[in-house]
Amino acid sequence: MTVREYEVVLLVAQRLGNQEIAARLSISPRTVEKHVASLLEKAGQPNRAALADWAARITSR
Repeated sequence: MTVREYEVVLLVAQRLGNQEIAARLSISPRTVEKHVASLLEKAGQPNRAALADWAARITSR
């Protein structure tokens, strides 16, 4: 996971949408989509909700 992907996953864990994540990180919503797609694959999660649950677990340690 890259540093930027980690920043995105922290915000996905908070159940923020792509627009909100993009605004917080000063990147485009399309870039957020690409990071989320990469994270789904790397984390082996089937969808964004599962990714958010996974992200909440790994970031709360």
